[in-house]
Amino acid sequence: VIVNYTRGQLELLQNIADHTAGAIVKSRLLQETERRAHQLSTLNEITRQLTSTLESEPLLNNILENAVSILNCEAGSLFLMDEQTDELIFKVTAGPPASASLIGQRLPPGSGIVGRAVQTRAPVIENDAQHSGSRHVATDEQTGFITRALLAVPLQIKDRVLGVIEVINRRDRLPFGDDDQNLLTAFAGQAAVAIENARLYTLTDQELAARVEELSVMQRIDRELNASLEMDRALRITLDWAMRQSRADSGLIGMLEEDNLRIMAQQGYGNYLAGFADTPMPLDLPLLRRAVETGQPKRQALEPELGGSLLPDAHDQIVIPIRREAQVI
Repeated sequence: VIVNYTRGQLELLQNIADHTAGAIVKSRLLQETERRAHQLSTLNEITRQLTSTLESEPLLNNILENAVSILNCEAGSLFLMDEQTDELIFKVTAGPPASASLIGQRLPPGSGIVGRAVQTRAPVIENDAQHSGSRHVATDEQTGFITRALLAVPLQIKDRVLGVIEVINRRDRLPFGDDDQNLLTAFAGQAAVAIENARLYTLTDQELAARVEELSVMQRIDRELNASLEMDRALRITLDWAMRQSRADSGLIGMLEEDNLRIMAQQGYGNYLAGFADTPMPLDLPLLRRAVETGQPKRQALEPELGGSLLPDAHDQIVIPIRREAQVI
């Protein structure tokens, strides 16, 4: 039997298709909403975990693992900034085992997608990484991993960039979009605070240990000085401790006699002070004179060819006045 569809049937089927399209769109929106709700819930839980971790290495691993997880990605990297050179250092990687070989390697300032994220202080999406001129190709060559899409977000505290989180290839093979960018940016903000807190905690702990050591050293110096009533010996002890604590190559200590300095002890000058073994040394060095006149410590970085020191190859020197009340002695 040959059936000829009427225009009315065509319109009916079109209406059914339109309603079905609406249902599909609603279903997808519901799924996407549920996925985002789950991501945000996970993000809140992760944030609570991050704030309770103050050890740097576990914290960085936790940050990257969770970033890769909440965005359902195949791989990722966490970089920290070297504030001296502005290079980005691979600190943690996630994904193929070969990616671990990247740890410790450095990227020059502005290199690749992560370098652009630092320079712009904003997220960067690259959904066609294989044809991107800004991708850092050497990392794929080293790991054998194929990077299709990238999302990099700076780890930022106010105007200071601490590093970058980079996630690679959504597992559903969809491109990264604004929602992914916004989610990772929110996560990166919390992660940066956690990293800074861990850094400050470590720094505080190190400073406390250094302060305790300093007080211990000062106690030992005090004991040695109090054990001797001979001025020459006291000054030799002082110079010895001062050089040990500052890791100096050379040093001297002396007493003022009018406009001259009588050297009481010295180390590391060789024959450069031979002429002042029995006679006082004039205060000819500008840094030495300024320290005596102001009563304040003075430091100077030197260029050996320009002089300014008793040693021709000196590159840095400090002069500390010894005062009794307001008088430099």
